Amino acid sequence: MEGVDFIKYISALVFVIALIGTLAWLARRFLLGNPGIRQLQAEKKLHILETKSLDPKRRLVVLDWDGQEYLIVLGANSEHILPKHVSFAQELADPQKIDNQGQEHAEA
Repeated sequence: MEGVDFIKYISALVFVIALIGTLAWLARRFLLGNPGIRQLQAEKKLHILETKSLDPKRRLVVLDWDGQEYLIVLGANSEHILPKHVSFAQELADPQKIDNQGQEHAEA
């Protein structure tokens, strides 16, 4: 009896693995190979270009959104967005002088 049970278990395992492989092949062949889906992916405007972990709670992310790049610092409780055309030296010198669109404020 033990040998028959072992053969049943192994055959069931082989069947399940073959079923998963067949479903993965079908999905890749018919769903992911569909040019309509590829076209939708090509039309996306938001792309993550690069990410870098600063520490366990903070991460730098470089995004390309509609042809414009942004540097985002993601933290546990805050986010800071800095457009690429703003000099990092300006931001470090006086972060209050630069608004969310990266424009310098005139001091009065």
